[in-house]
Amino acid sequence: MIIGRLRFVVLGLCVLCSSLSHGSGRATADDQVPSRELHVVCVYEGSTRTGAAIHGERATVSVERPGKSVVLFLGACSDHSVTWEVLIGKDTKLESVILGGQKKQAVKELPEGTKLVEAFGRDQNALMGDYKVTAAQTRRLIRQLVDRTEL
Repeated sequence: MIIGRLRFVVLGLCVLCSSLSHGSGRATADDQVPSRELHVVCVYEGSTRTGAAIHGERATVSVERPGKSVVLFLGACSDHSVTWEVLIGKDTKLESVILGGQKKQAVKELPEGTKLVEAFGRDQNALMGDYKVTAAQTRRLIRQLVDRTEL
């Protein structure tokens, strides 16, 4: 996964991936379903610049996983709303996008058939991570995502 146009100087980024096959957890030559992967991207805030001008809270994520079905979590781990743009590589299936964080998140056009899940805000269904991989909140987020996505 390639992350671009993010404001790294603010505090950082967390990208975690988990890959499991359907069924027994072991892939065989007879499996008809491509393996599924969970990709997690948490940023403190996003930004897009042209020269010195900042155009708001935006982030672009590129997913290139040929032959894989990807569940993608996108979240801002601060009090920021981010508009996400997702670029999908050839032969990559984007199964669903889960938007999380304290504030409303948005995503630009998604491929046809991609499920969009809004899990942001301050209610009990909200999903929030941290930009630090080792943070307790990030570990909790991963457990919640694995439970919800059955990965």
